[in-house]
Amino acid sequence: MRPILVFAFFGLVLGLGGCGSGDVEVKTPDDPKATAAPTSAGVPTDDELLEFMRERIDGEISVELSDAGAGEIVRSGRDLTWYYQRGYIVKRPAQIEGFDDAVLEVGGLSLWIYDGAGWRFQKDLVSWNTYEGIPDPDSDDLLELVQGSPLNYMPVNLGGKPDNFRLADKPNFEWHNAKSVSFNYVIDAPQIDWPGQKLDQATLTLRTRVYRDDVDSPWRDPITPEQIDVTVHSSEAKTPQELSGYSQQAH
Repeated sequence: MRPILVFAFFGLVLGLGGCGSGDVEVKTPDDPKATAAPTSAGVPTDDELLEFMRERIDGEISVELSDAGAGEIVRSGRDLTWYYQRGYIVKRPAQIEGFDDAVLEVGGLSLWIYDGAGWRFQKDLVSWNTYEGIPDPDSDDLLELVQGSPLNYMPVNLGGKPDNFRLADKPNFEWHNAKSVSFNYVIDAPQIDWPGQKLDQATLTLRTRVYRDDVDSPWRDPITPEQIDVTVHSSEAKTPQELSGYSQQAH
């Protein structure tokens, strides 16, 4: 299964009057004292930008823009400077022992700065990476692991023991490296709604990350999960004292 990707944008400024290959979106700053946005004239086209990147990257399988023909001019309130950013995705051999065909996929921002005289490249900002070509882990192993770590569920305000553990229909495996992977799973459980003073019977989709010492070792140490989604089936009003009691039961 292909891992989930979180797309980013990298910096390029598309030129006007034939210099660029699409419209440039200008993000108007909240600061009324901000200087006017600079023109995008004189910046590289998509093709020029890709050539620029390929000259700087060694051993790549492919280099592409994450949203060809679009980019943003934004103003940094921290350094009071205008930037152009444009997204890219680079694939290269992962070079992981035991997974000869694995591919590392990197997304980021190529950042261009306006220095008063024109646009110039400043730096790349890597915003995510993931791997392809590593077999998905065994579902039963993952479920046994998260089911054996009940204390990790407390941050999502459970009001009792979770039940019916299963992988999500789309687990969205995201390989951070050959020894760490994130995924989505589902539980049924009572969940405390503190502001509403209610106890909900709900189905929750959670996301966690697990680790292993090497590619042949068992999975371990699921991190505190993040709640991705919740479906509430029924609710019952409770007093604060009752909700505190339900919270204790979830330990």
